[in-house]
Amino acid sequence: METDAVQGVTEPHCEICRFWHPGGLCMRHAPLAGPDGMWPIVGIADWCGDYEPTALERSRLAYERMEQVLAQAEETSDASGDPPPEPPPITKAPI
Repeated sequence: METDAVQGVTEPHCEICRFWHPGGLCMRHAPLAGPDGMWPIVGIADWCGDYEPTALERSRLAYERMEQVLAQAEETSDASGDPPPEPPPITKAPI
């Protein structure tokens, strides 16, 4: 599971966005024009409409969804009282 500094926050936020870099820089777009030419500085719990999850966050979300689907399948199987069906036997393909 992803360990982020914003414990208990499940909504999208900067720390788990692929454009966020340690130190609080949002690198979604080119640096802002000005004398220093800097990227915006954001907090780890901030968010915006350009949020895209990191690869790790996408994997975590997919894993959570898989657990939900499996739990629902088990509940359905338990409710009917029937054991889950056996998978088909593995056979070799003809040569």
